[in-house]
Amino acid sequence: MATGSTSNYSLPYPKATDPVDVAGDIQDLAGSIDALLPELTTPNTKITVYNGSASAIAVGDPIYISGIYVSGEPEVSKSDAADLNTMPAIGIAASNMGPGNSGEMVIVGIVDADINTSLYSLGDYLYVAASGGGLTDTQPTYPNYAQQIGLVLKSDASQGQIMMLPGNNPGSLTWGQMTYL
Repeated sequence: MATGSTSNYSLPYPKATDPVDVAGDIQDLAGSIDALLPELTTPNTKITVYNGSASAIAVGDPIYISGIYVSGEPEVSKSDAADLNTMPAIGIAASNMGPGNSGEMVIVGIVDADINTSLYSLGDYLYVAASGGGLTDTQPTYPNYAQQIGLVLKSDASQGQIMMLPGNNPGSLTWGQMTYL
């Protein structure tokens, strides 16, 4: 059996002097990983924002900063690929926000709120949609602006997951450049 272990997570590994037991070593490692995984949290960076628009923002909507609210929170509204004034999106809503309410936005990492991604497949790239905003797996074309904003990590009707991809927009809208496609 493996007698060595990592210093951070105590994952076992064999030392040169250990007898060879590949199956047992792998089984020990798998057990240690199973025990470790619940302790890890999903990495993301969320900020509290204020919906200053007259429209509701739903979990999963791409949003842009439209100003600063009196409390100091960034004021946000939905991004729409058909409206350059609402681009680029800088995050994805992690909570539902009615007009005049605060909520959370993921700016980096995994959006794992109660989000419906069942219209998409695992690995689909998502873009800011035109005609009202939201998400689409079809890259918008001229006269709309294209911004790739996420990647589907889990396709599910109520517990989907999206990886927010800031600035990962080759040939499309980025934080520093806007283009028609």
